[in-house]
Amino acid sequence: MSVSLLPKSAYARIILTYVLFTVGTIAGVLGFVYFSTVEVIENEVAEVVEAEIRSLEGEYRSGGLARLRTALSRRVEVADGDVIYLLSAPNNQPIVGNLSQWPDINTDGEWTMLSLYRTDTESNVLVGARAYTLGLGAKLLVGRDMRARRDFQETLTEAMVGALLLVIILALIGGIIFSRLVLRRLKSIDQTARSIMEGDISKRITVTDKNDEFDQLATTLNQMLAKVEDLIEVWHMILEVH
Repeated sequence: MSVSLLPKSAYARIILTYVLFTVGTIAGVLGFVYFSTVEVIENEVAEVVEAEIRSLEGEYRSGGLARLRTALSRRVEVADGDVIYLLSAPNNQPIVGNLSQWPDINTDGEWTMLSLYRTDTESNVLVGARAYTLGLGAKLLVGRDMRARRDFQETLTEAMVGALLLVIILALIGGIIFSRLVLRRLKSIDQTARSIMEGDISKRITVTDKNDEFDQLATTLNQMLAKVEDLIEVWHMILEVH
């Protein structure tokens, strides 16, 4: 015995269908906006980090490891709270930077998301970073604390949840209005049919001036009822003659 999950009432089914369609459509659009925005932000951060690494590599080519170390020390001192730097020896021993140790990251320059411990803030943070191997085996890592992205995601998530709740409320109101409009027209047809079944064959379905599908249906049914009434009258006349 199969059990339908849909309500038996046509009124409730229309409202449910309207709400599900509306909420599903809006949720899809909001989801697309969310993931697209997060991806754009992450790509922009990755490009900024890549530009920073190219600048530091220029310092290294110009003056070797000593100049790179000096440049990194200066940047660590004046950098904003989101920038991550680390220069390490071939044995992963930190030389200069704001990380306590070289993390488990490939030095192929690929953009990587990982959790790191910052010595300047004494906290674990989610970092997006790129790492490269320099000459003589030294390693350079430049990254960005993704706290701003996380805060943005939380704010955007809260806004989307609020928007969805508003959409659900509006969809319920719209579904109720829509279903009442539809069922009101159907109720008129039902009442006419009941009157005819009770013997009033002259009864006709109300036709409005909207000329919509319901009016077209009502016109067709009224024409059919008129023919039926004519046939009944003809039959009565035949019976009276005999």
